[in-house]
Amino acid sequence: MAKEIHNPVAFIERKYGIQMRLQSTPDEYVGPCPLGCNGAGDDRFHVWEGKGNFWCRQCGAQGFVDELDDSYDMPSREELIERRIK
Repeated sequence: MAKEIHNPVAFIERKYGIQMRLQSTPDEYVGPCPLGCNGAGDDRFHVWEGKGNFWCRQCGAQGFVDELDDSYDMPSREELIERRIK
């Protein structure tokens, strides 16, 4: 079972090396999707800090941030950086 993430936005930023920014509501942050979109776009990936969930409006990835801790098979930070360079 995944551990509870107390600061989901900071966890996402640290794990995937992306920058999230505050959106229109007080606890909604947006940034590039580190999952199925390979970092494309800067406002497709949404994270709700209070609820701890995420959703990408392009690739459709969704769930809770604490699920990303162990169970989500994601590329490493180095792989994501390499994809951006290409």
